[in-house]
Amino acid sequence: MEMNILITESQERMLLNESIGREFGSILKRNSDVGKLITSQIKEIMGGDKAALLTFGASIGGLMGPVGDFLEGKYPSMNDVEISLLLTGAIATFFYNSPKLIERIKDKITDKGLEREFEVTLSKTQELNETFFEFMESLNITLFKISNILGFAFLIPLLPYIHQISEGKFSIMDVNKIVTILLSYGIITISSSTLKEIIIKLIKRFKG
Repeated sequence: MEMNILITESQERMLLNESIGREFGSILKRNSDVGKLITSQIKEIMGGDKAALLTFGASIGGLMGPVGDFLEGKYPSMNDVEISLLLTGAIATFFYNSPKLIERIKDKITDKGLEREFEVTLSKTQELNETFFEFMESLNITLFKISNILGFAFLIPLLPYIHQISEGKFSIMDVNKIVTILLSYGIITISSSTLKEIIIKLIKRFKG
């Protein structure tokens, strides 16, 4: 026998917010895994626990995930190891102040004959980095500045989804729920108040 279950509007909104929060969390988790792979490779190349960027796993993945997708489309014959090496080189170049590390990565890239592909990777990373910085700066986010951009890059893969939810009617309570769920994953380095501020400003921006 088919059974229909009626829920109130508030219950429906709660379920929707939990679904959105889990979807965002899933995206963050995937990108965190990408970031951990990159920092693990940095540790392997340098030897020992040298990957100070490990706490930015979700943000590294947020920035380099789209670059990796771009490389997969542009170079379909390239394998995962080669793409990972190129992404690691880009992160080291832009965010890891270690000439020795960069030199070692470049040596590996040269050994594999990927110098041209690395230049493309650097160019794409810089383009995405600059575009994201300009966008975030235009929102006038508290504490946001170029020196801590990596702490916010986890947002990049979430932007299309935030744009979608901006088309609906979201209250402060809705945003609070989503923020709580996102922070529960433990892979975001900014505070709940800053994350809430960002999501509210993004929704307002996308609403136009």
